[in-house]
Amino acid sequence: KVCSACAVDVDMSKEKQYAFAKETLSKMDKNLLASELKKREIDQVHWQNFLQGKVKQGCGKDAAWNTCPVCNWSGYKWRVGIFEVMEYTDDIKNLLLQWKTAFEIEKFALSQGMMNLERDGVFKIIKGATTLDEIYRIVTHKSW
Repeated sequence: KVCSACAVDVDMSKEKQYAFAKETLSKMDKNLLASELKKREIDQVHWQNFLQGKVKQGCGKDAAWNTCPVCNWSGYKWRVGIFEVMEYTDDIKNLLLQWKTAFEIEKFALSQGMMNLERDGVFKIIKGATTLDEIYRIVTHKSW
């Protein structure tokens, strides 16, 4: 979790990780995206900040902010989980019975609203709970 004592909005719009985050949301159905934003109580301010490339960052990112004794100058305090959830439906069952690959099943499940680690993490970035660095340290399937 981003340390609440030293969190600041940082412009990350030029970073590859930000491009990855925007890309993963752009692949979501617009209705599913709107529903997820509402369900997670992400307000218009957080959403607009994200669209402009502004995300929360603790003092650990920039040497000029290395002054926070609350987080021991790491930029993080406590933890937040990221989760991958796929609803097991008849359609998923049929894909499994057809011996579809994991990639094909994931692609279908994502189109139906599955929440993978990256999507869940990006929503937590938008809300200000964690950082692009932390999510993309964990979600390593992207090409740097």
